[in-house]
Amino acid sequence: MDRHIFPHFEIPAASFSVFLIIALTIWIAFYDRVLVPFLSKYTGQPRGLSPVTRMGIGLIASCMSIALSAITESIRRQRAIEEGHEDDPNALVKMSAMWFVPQYALLGVAEAAHGVGQIEFLYALLPKSMSSIASAMYTVGTAVSSLIGQLCTQLGLLCRV
Repeated sequence: MDRHIFPHFEIPAASFSVFLIIALTIWIAFYDRVLVPFLSKYTGQPRGLSPVTRMGIGLIASCMSIALSAITESIRRQRAIEEGHEDDPNALVKMSAMWFVPQYALLGVAEAAHGVGQIEFLYALLPKSMSSIASAMYTVGTAVSSLIGQLCTQLGLLCRV
């Protein structure tokens, strides 16, 4: 896909995950400074929504991001077939890579909602000695799943070459 934003500026392929981090940061600040004061009046909870509700919102947003990813990929694949690139994995499809930005941004919102909700859930319901261990296990689980995902991606790329 075409990764150019301006004629002489091309975004490196591995840098698209920065949109996830930007969306995560903006969402956390927006939720904390804008939504919490507004929602706390209506829900009666000091943090706006309950941790379980935020975790659910994060899971729904994650599902929406994956659905958006599938739609983007089907459009990209159809364009590649129309351009005659079905047998050339290195071909450049005439489609902007900016199509990836919404799914990364939505995934950042999902991670912010679910991750923060999960950690608040652990600290609210468990004793202090258990909550820090549970939080560490959650973080390690996230890291291991990310590592496995990257290994599968790399193995998939190696199998295609």
